[in-house]
Amino acid sequence: MRVAIVGSGFAGSLLARILAVQGHDVVLVERGTHPRFAIGESSTPLANLALERLSRRYGLDDCYDLAAHGRWVARFPELRRGLKRGFTFSITSCARRWRRVWSTAIGPS
Repeated sequence: MRVAIVGSGFAGSLLARILAVQGHDVVLVERGTHPRFAIGESSTPLANLALERLSRRYGLDDCYDLAAHGRWVARFPELRRGLKRGFTFSITSCARRWRRVWSTAIGPS
């Protein structure tokens, strides 16, 4: 299958990688230029969890290592990065509803 993905952010890049690993012909389109400034150290715990789960599900070992600071340092010592720090969030009724949607979308850990 030939697939075009618009946007090379977290979701677009990860989807492109997953589809390419599965053997699809993928083109990733971005209006901006690379390299560009990005604040990757501020990813949320939920984004890290999603990266871990998707990496395990689709066999992306290098992506799995990017989800946690210790694994990142061990696997990619040459990459510049800051220490990943957690954020705290309060659970609202809206978040509780989305938690059900999220767990259905990414499946069990």
